[in-house]
Parts: sequence; structure tokens; C-alpha cells
Amino acid sequence: INHLVSHAVIAGDRIYLRNGTYAGSFSITRSGITLQSAPGEWAVIASPMNDPIMSVNVITIRPGADGGVLR
Repeated sequence: INHLVSHAVIAGDRIYLRNGTYAGSFSITRSGITLQSAPGEWAVIASPMNDPIMSVNVITIRPGADGGVLR
């Protein structure tokens, strides 16, 4: 997800996730990004329970990254 989020460059960009569980943490640094399951799919963003350090902040929305949507 980090790779996908880093390539979303303008407000209004949408990132569609396929079926599955996405483990790991990531940061959102840009404004107006939508992160959602693809149509007809069900994506889950999960806390990596085997790594307590990484499970503290699974999704970090950085200052200035306002107006985003998680679906």
C-alpha cells in the first residue's frame, strides 16, 4: 500500500485494493486521496500482530493530508 499511496499525486486520486488482507503500516501524506476496495472486492487493512512496533500505527495520516477517504 505504501508504494500505491506514494504514487497518488493529485487530490481526487483513487487507489483500489483487490480482495485480500493487507498487513503492514503506511502513511498518507497527500490531500484528497481515496483508498478503497475495488468494485465487488473486499480488502482488509490489518495490524501486523506479529510485530508489536509496526502495529502501533497501522495507518498514519500526516499533517496536510486532509480530505482523504478510507472505504
